[in-house]
Amino acid sequence: MLQVVGKRQLDRRISKEVILALSTVKNHSETSCISLKNKSETQKTQECVVESTISTSIEGSLDNDLHTDFTADEIDVCDDGENPDNTDILHTVLFYNNNNGQDVLDPYDDTNVFCHTTLEDQCTEQDTGDISDNLKIKLRQWALNNKVPLSAVTSLLHILSPIHPQLPLDARSLLKTPTTLSKSNKKLDNGEYIHLGLLEDLTHCISSSVFKNNVILVSFNIDGLPLFNNSNIQVWPILALIKNASDTKPFAVGIFCGRSKPKPLELYLEDFINELLDLLTNGVFFNDKLYKDKVHSFVCDAPARAFIKCVKSHSGYSSCDKCIEVGNYVKGRVIFNSSSAKKRSDQSFITQEDEDHHTGTSPLLKLNIGLVSKFSIDYMHCICLGVMKKLL
Repeated sequence: MLQVVGKRQLDRRISKEVILALSTVKNHSETSCISLKNKSETQKTQECVVESTISTSIEGSLDNDLHTDFTADEIDVCDDGENPDNTDILHTVLFYNNNNGQDVLDPYDDTNVFCHTTLEDQCTEQDTGDISDNLKIKLRQWALNNKVPLSAVTSLLHILSPIHPQLPLDARSLLKTPTTLSKSNKKLDNGEYIHLGLLEDLTHCISSSVFKNNVILVSFNIDGLPLFNNSNIQVWPILALIKNASDTKPFAVGIFCGRSKPKPLELYLEDFINELLDLLTNGVFFNDKLYKDKVHSFVCDAPARAFIKCVKSHSGYSSCDKCIEVGNYVKGRVIFNSSSAKKRSDQSFITQEDEDHHTGTSPLLKLNIGLVSKFSIDYMHCICLGVMKKLL
């Protein structure tokens, strides 16, 4: 049952609640947020009931009395900051303009509400959001640094979901895997090619390495590999490696994906040749220094080497890359008997002196590099999986 009090005592209580509420809103410290979180649901319900009851009971009597100016002597505040009658009421701070343009309390306006429960909810939501964001960042770093498979990350997210419902349920959402590429792809006859470029990786390497005489030696690799066991989908990446830099790793210059070898070859190598030709001609400017680019070598296996040079495959009679010896077919394979045959040269390759060796004109001739001297022998296939395998 609500106890009826006098107007003056009610005014003092209202004024004290206003001062306490304004002080809470102004400070908004972590101490107040922590103390508010410890309130039980029962206390919140009781406070709302008392607030509603008092607001209804004084609806007809406060309109004129709220304009009264109070002095410090008329407001009873205990030493411990609590209400003298232990009535923690009126958690809302409301304002409206009277006829004289002064801001006074309006207990019936529901527009500007500053209550303890609202402050508590805001603190709780903010803390929960911060914890969730930190956990996402740590999980993302853990998955990337340890190269955790996507399936394992997804399983972990499902385990954590009941405890942290803010986390995504898929590894791609956690890692923010991009679904679109900033670079445009090129349509070929049997697939698509995307050119990633050389310049960005060269600049990054220059910033972290020292090059003698400002010369950068770059080695390239072109090869094809299947993506699936039961499909003919394959990729043909163009890889590069800076040979005279310390602690460098290969990087992709371009990638083709299709159902067979990239066709036409000229369109596949077009962007790569144009950019490399520009770098060989003009070099790279970095920190007011000019760095010259040179092709160190092309490292390819026999099928890929024959493909990009437009020459006979390794099973052909005139297929040797280093000499003009014509092979003989013996017991299911082509063998080359002579070890003193005339060697091929870069010039003879350009003029195509041995017509039987060529199947077309290679687009790499535009680079003005030696297509004989810059192509090394495939050690893995010729030695490890070739002669040595037969000897063993």
